Amino acid sequence: MRRAASTVIILCRHAKIERACLTRGRSTPMPHFLVEYEELGNPEAREEKRADHIAYRKGLGEKMPLAGPLLDDQGDPNGSVVILEAENLKDASDLAASDPFVGHGVLRLVSVRPFRIAAMKPPAAR
Repeated sequence: MRRAASTVIILCRHAKIERACLTRGRSTPMPHFLVEYEELGNPEAREEKRADHIAYRKGLGEKMPLAGPLLDDQGDPNGSVVILEAENLKDASDLAASDPFVGHGVLRLVSVRPFRIAAMKPPAAR
């Protein structure tokens, strides 16, 4: 199974908003972490736990500024990428592993890596 590795980070549109997003009232930016999951091909568990997965991710609120599926060459999901804000790598790893899709065999946690936002662009028109 081939995994795509391209990620676009879109958080804020203007410099003042960007600073506010990165610091969230702190004197230094909140650390970001790039989380990669691999799809395990368990459609029954995916359907059964979908509502729990969505509720979990929504519950992360501002701790998860970005998330989306990784796609294969045909455009079908084969994993996902999440950007998390956390105090440290352990906290980010714990958050990533707590997704109900991980606990029920829908996704496998591949990696949690420190990530620095170097550029931000406004969202493209849909």
